[in-house]
Amino acid sequence: MERFSIRSCIFISKSNSKGKIQKIEIDFFLCNVSPPPLAMTTIEQSINQTMQALNEHTATIIRNLAQEHGFDADEAIQKYMALKPSPPPAQVTVPKKGKKAKDTNKPKNPNKKPLNSYFLWKAEAGAQVKEANPDMKPSDIAKELKEMWAELGEDAKAPYKEKADAAMAEWKEATANWKESLTLGDISLDVCED
Repeated sequence: MERFSIRSCIFISKSNSKGKIQKIEIDFFLCNVSPPPLAMTTIEQSINQTMQALNEHTATIIRNLAQEHGFDADEAIQKYMALKPSPPPAQVTVPKKGKKAKDTNKPKNPNKKPLNSYFLWKAEAGAQVKEANPDMKPSDIAKELKEMWAELGEDAKAPYKEKADAAMAEWKEATANWKESLTLGDISLDVCED
């Protein structure tokens, strides 16, 4: 198995007037080397040790170049370290389960959905129960109406069911027409039916 080591080349440019460092570029390349003895227990430790060794190697190269070209090595090292991007945090985020966000750009159906048979009946009967019992709480009125609807026979419920079915059929037709009006050629738009 071949092992590779990271080597670096540093290019430094300085201004002629004051000798201040203007730019430091460091290129890294791979060299084929003999495998070092590995005693790492985790990948993170291996990466941290490799980066630390690389930083020490780079600092040594910068110091050698500073002696040769006459610039401040500590300033060059600080500039080089400031250019290096910091590693991203090693945190894994798990998305929370919950409601999906509603698309506010979807066109909303202008046709209001009709009431079912119970609510049509409740609109009439609720007023009568409320008149008969003015001191009754709204929650008690709702319980009373629920019991009355359960006791009501199919014959008495039939007119309300017919009205509700007719209203629902009319609503479905109006909604279908509205959706057709949103169709552009072969492309159909997503719509919100609430």
